[in-house]
Amino acid sequence: MHSRLLLVLLVLTVSMPTLAIAGQVVINAVGDIMLAGKGGAALERMGYDYPFAATVAALKAGDLAMGNLETPITSGGLEFKNKSYRFKAVPQAAAALKRAGFRVLSMANNHMLDYGADGLLETIYHLDKQGIKHSGAGKSLTEARREAIVDCNGNRIAFLSYSLTYPAEFSPPAGAPGQHPAILPTMKRISPEPEPMLIA
Repeated sequence: MHSRLLLVLLVLTVSMPTLAIAGQVVINAVGDIMLAGKGGAALERMGYDYPFAATVAALKAGDLAMGNLETPITSGGLEFKNKSYRFKAVPQAAAALKRAGFRVLSMANNHMLDYGADGLLETIYHLDKQGIKHSGAGKSLTEARREAIVDCNGNRIAFLSYSLTYPAEFSPPAGAPGQHPAILPTMKRISPEPEPMLIA
């Protein structure tokens, strides 16, 4: 049987835990995932698995879990000070996200470049190291546009992520690291592919 290509236009919602059923794909989706900021001290003390302790079973009950990574994961980077709130999570957070069951994350949001291009690229490194797929930001506009493909139950599911938030500097010109803006002309598919099934 040929695998189908499912195209997922990322709309973040909170889903109730649902058990997987044969022949279906159950996606458990959450909104912003914040593993930094005011909670940083508690996370250092209690561990980065702690925020997921009460939800890990629900997240793993479906076929895959996804969410919006609302902070870069970096030990360095150049802080972008022209905004009120800047966040960054420590590298240990990436492994905790993997253990919590997340298989794909959006990186298109108003904090992903809080620590500049270096912070973004280090985030990509840590997610890749854990085998977590990601979309919405990258080394270039082309990479940020690229879908994150997850094989699940005989299907291939493609996740695309876009941001319509400020600061504008987080969506730089083509060729520079950044996130993908939600601008229709640049969102259109640029290579011939089989007609996808749209999940919104």
